[in-house]
Amino acid sequence: QKNLLQKKWSEVCGLLSVSATIENKWWSTISNHYQEPHRHYHNLSHIEDLFEKFEEIQEKISSKLLVQLTIFFHDVIYDPKRHDNEAESGLLFKEFAEEIRFDKEKEKEVVGLILLTKSHTEAKVENESDAAYFLDLDLSILGSEEKKYKAYIENVRKEY
Repeated sequence: QKNLLQKKWSEVCGLLSVSATIENKWWSTISNHYQEPHRHYHNLSHIEDLFEKFEEIQEKISSKLLVQLTIFFHDVIYDPKRHDNEAESGLLFKEFAEEIRFDKEKEKEVVGLILLTKSHTEAKVENESDAAYFLDLDLSILGSEEKKYKAYIENVRKEY
């Protein structure tokens, strides 16, 4: 039985007309990365939380598919001791994009959104509105209720 995130991944792959083999291979890659033992915040729960919030605002997003891909890939590579996590996550997305023969312009948009998470400030990207919404989603934990925010602080500290 598939969990909610795996179902969401299947939905996204369906929109991309990806074969079941490629879908499963990449779900394995993504989920294995997010389940690495050093992850306490930047894990599958974080991705699930972003998708819950995405559901609330999706009608405001013009390129839903690209933002969903960004949610899945933006923290896929995460080592708190390194400073190139976003670039490495972007490279992993490029591997996926090449394997599925994804449109190069859309690939650049997703990579651009992933790279924005290094500083969480807007830069010149194709769709600035979607970028702002995505960054708001990723930082929404900062405005959450006190108990959830304290758990976030604790978990991020554990990662360092």
